[in-house]
Amino acid sequence: MIDLNQFYAWQAEKPKSRRVKIEIENANDARIFVYDSELFLGHLVTSIEGIDLEGEAQEKEIQKYRELRAKFADEIGEAVQC
Repeated sequence: MIDLNQFYAWQAEKPKSRRVKIEIENANDARIFVYDSELFLGHLVTSIEGIDLEGEAQEKEIQKYRELRAKFADEIGEAVQC
């Protein structure tokens, strides 16, 4: 059984930006979607432990930084070390 109170607590940490949507088809099939509007990220989870939107956002920022650094390395005169 899923403890919905954990999702309530996660959302309550940032009530203006976090959302939790739960769809229950039957007793054995629940879909839980979590979203953070500050991070512009969300995904389906099966437990509270599956939520790492901050980590995912950081990884995307690092990847974007590496892409931009590689793209503009010649123009700014840096050696690319990604």
